[in-house]
Amino acid sequence: MFGNKKIDRRSFLKSGGILLATASLGGVILNPRRVMADNISFQDFLSETEISDILSIAMKKRGDFGEIYFENSKESTIKLQESKIQSTQIGYSRGVGIRVLSGERTGYAYSDDLSLKSLGDAAEVASNIASGNGSDKAYPVSPQSVPDYYSIEIYPEQVEISKKLDLIKRANEAAYAMDKRVKKVRAGYSETSKDIMVAHTEGKIFKDKQNNILFWVMVVAEDGDKKQSIFYGDGGRVGFEFFDRVTPESIVEVAVKRALVNLKAEPAPAGPMEVVIGSPYGGILLHEAIGHGMEADFNRKKLSAFSGRLGEKVAEEFVNIYDDGTITPAQNGTINIDDEGNASNKTVLVEHGILKNYMQDRLNAGLMGMNVTGNGRRESFKCSPMPRMTNTVMANGSTPPEDIISSVKKGFYAKAMTNGQVDISAGDFMFYVDEGYVIENGKIGKPVKGATLIGNGLDVLSKITMVGNDFALAPSFFVCGKGSQSVPVGFGIPTIKISELTVGGTNV
Repeated sequence: MFGNKKIDRRSFLKSGGILLATASLGGVILNPRRVMADNISFQDFLSETEISDILSIAMKKRGDFGEIYFENSKESTIKLQESKIQSTQIGYSRGVGIRVLSGERTGYAYSDDLSLKSLGDAAEVASNIASGNGSDKAYPVSPQSVPDYYSIEIYPEQVEISKKLDLIKRANEAAYAMDKRVKKVRAGYSETSKDIMVAHTEGKIFKDKQNNILFWVMVVAEDGDKKQSIFYGDGGRVGFEFFDRVTPESIVEVAVKRALVNLKAEPAPAGPMEVVIGSPYGGILLHEAIGHGMEADFNRKKLSAFSGRLGEKVAEEFVNIYDDGTITPAQNGTINIDDEGNASNKTVLVEHGILKNYMQDRLNAGLMGMNVTGNGRRESFKCSPMPRMTNTVMANGSTPPEDIISSVKKGFYAKAMTNGQVDISAGDFMFYVDEGYVIENGKIGKPVKGATLIGNGLDVLSKITMVGNDFALAPSFFVCGKGSQSVPVGFGIPTIKISELTVGGTNV
């Protein structure tokens, strides 16, 4: 989520090093058949022969690899503010991205006009940028099977809007009813349905239907001149049956309780100390400060603190870290295939403290002489894929979390964290703590506010001295930004103890 400079996670700056051309191409629809209905897939719209012809155009300058990526998506959102439905929106997006690889060069063009002429023009643009020593032969393609990790029972688009509005209203009522100090409530529901197809010059076509649900609340609690706001949500690649087990009331309860805790919290202490990171929200630190540094593009360009360290010890032997896009029930980062058509995978990143792998897309895996790991992801057809995390997790250890707390004489407990800043090249980070407590004589003490955690990802890995047995996945409402692209991700972690980490606070 962060680049090689310290920046806000929402504003990750793109690293250089790949020649990328993007063209939005217009054109006249020459054939009425070329007008797609919303429920028609790309493969129904274009024949396999036409797909093959477009690939041949893309490869006319003899690139190494050619690919067509189709996307047809619909997003619906409902927002509530001040006890009233503020807005309901429906958005549609449909188009094709065509990519040609040639060594380190990437030719990329996209079109939201799906006439054969425009698709051919896009293929030619991509071809001109990434010429090479490949072949312009014919590229016959055939459909391939894909796994299914989603297990959706009720597709959200099949549910009437009145039931979705009811969820929002229940959240609003529950928040105000929970405590009189709750003064403002905002709530939102969104659903995304995305059909994708990937066809490439290795002769394969892959299709997937990806759905996401997100339900969120933001509450503001006030007590005299004190004010605290908390954002919280949940969702994932799930069907509407999700709300049978995760209710609006349960989401509201977390947000309100956290806001009320912070109302009575004192200023956080400051300085280096033992720090316990709670499960599951410590996964933010795992994702940001450690996971991004293990993405292949940063390592191929030697921009990461983990560059050149494969096979080296980076943590104690009880530390095991994976990126796993196959987790079920499906999380935000669970995918059947990545956006290059590669099967989703469980990739071992750190095994018994040894750095084993980087997360790879096709381009970087080829240039580094390594295997693709199913981590080639993109925000939309307008974007070329890059190495991205799916669900990044640290495996369970053997220590009960209460034993971890009791081992700390004086320290800090970060129960929940939020956004921050990371310098990928150096590995330095700073995260904000949403809910924190002091630890005194082996017990969780008073709540504190205004705390930040400051450290270095590689250093933190080496200073993990205890790993709990309480692994859990974080709620699935997180979106990761990188290179101006955002994709849904997940993470999870057990409680861990770090022997020394700097806490930034106001009580010095």
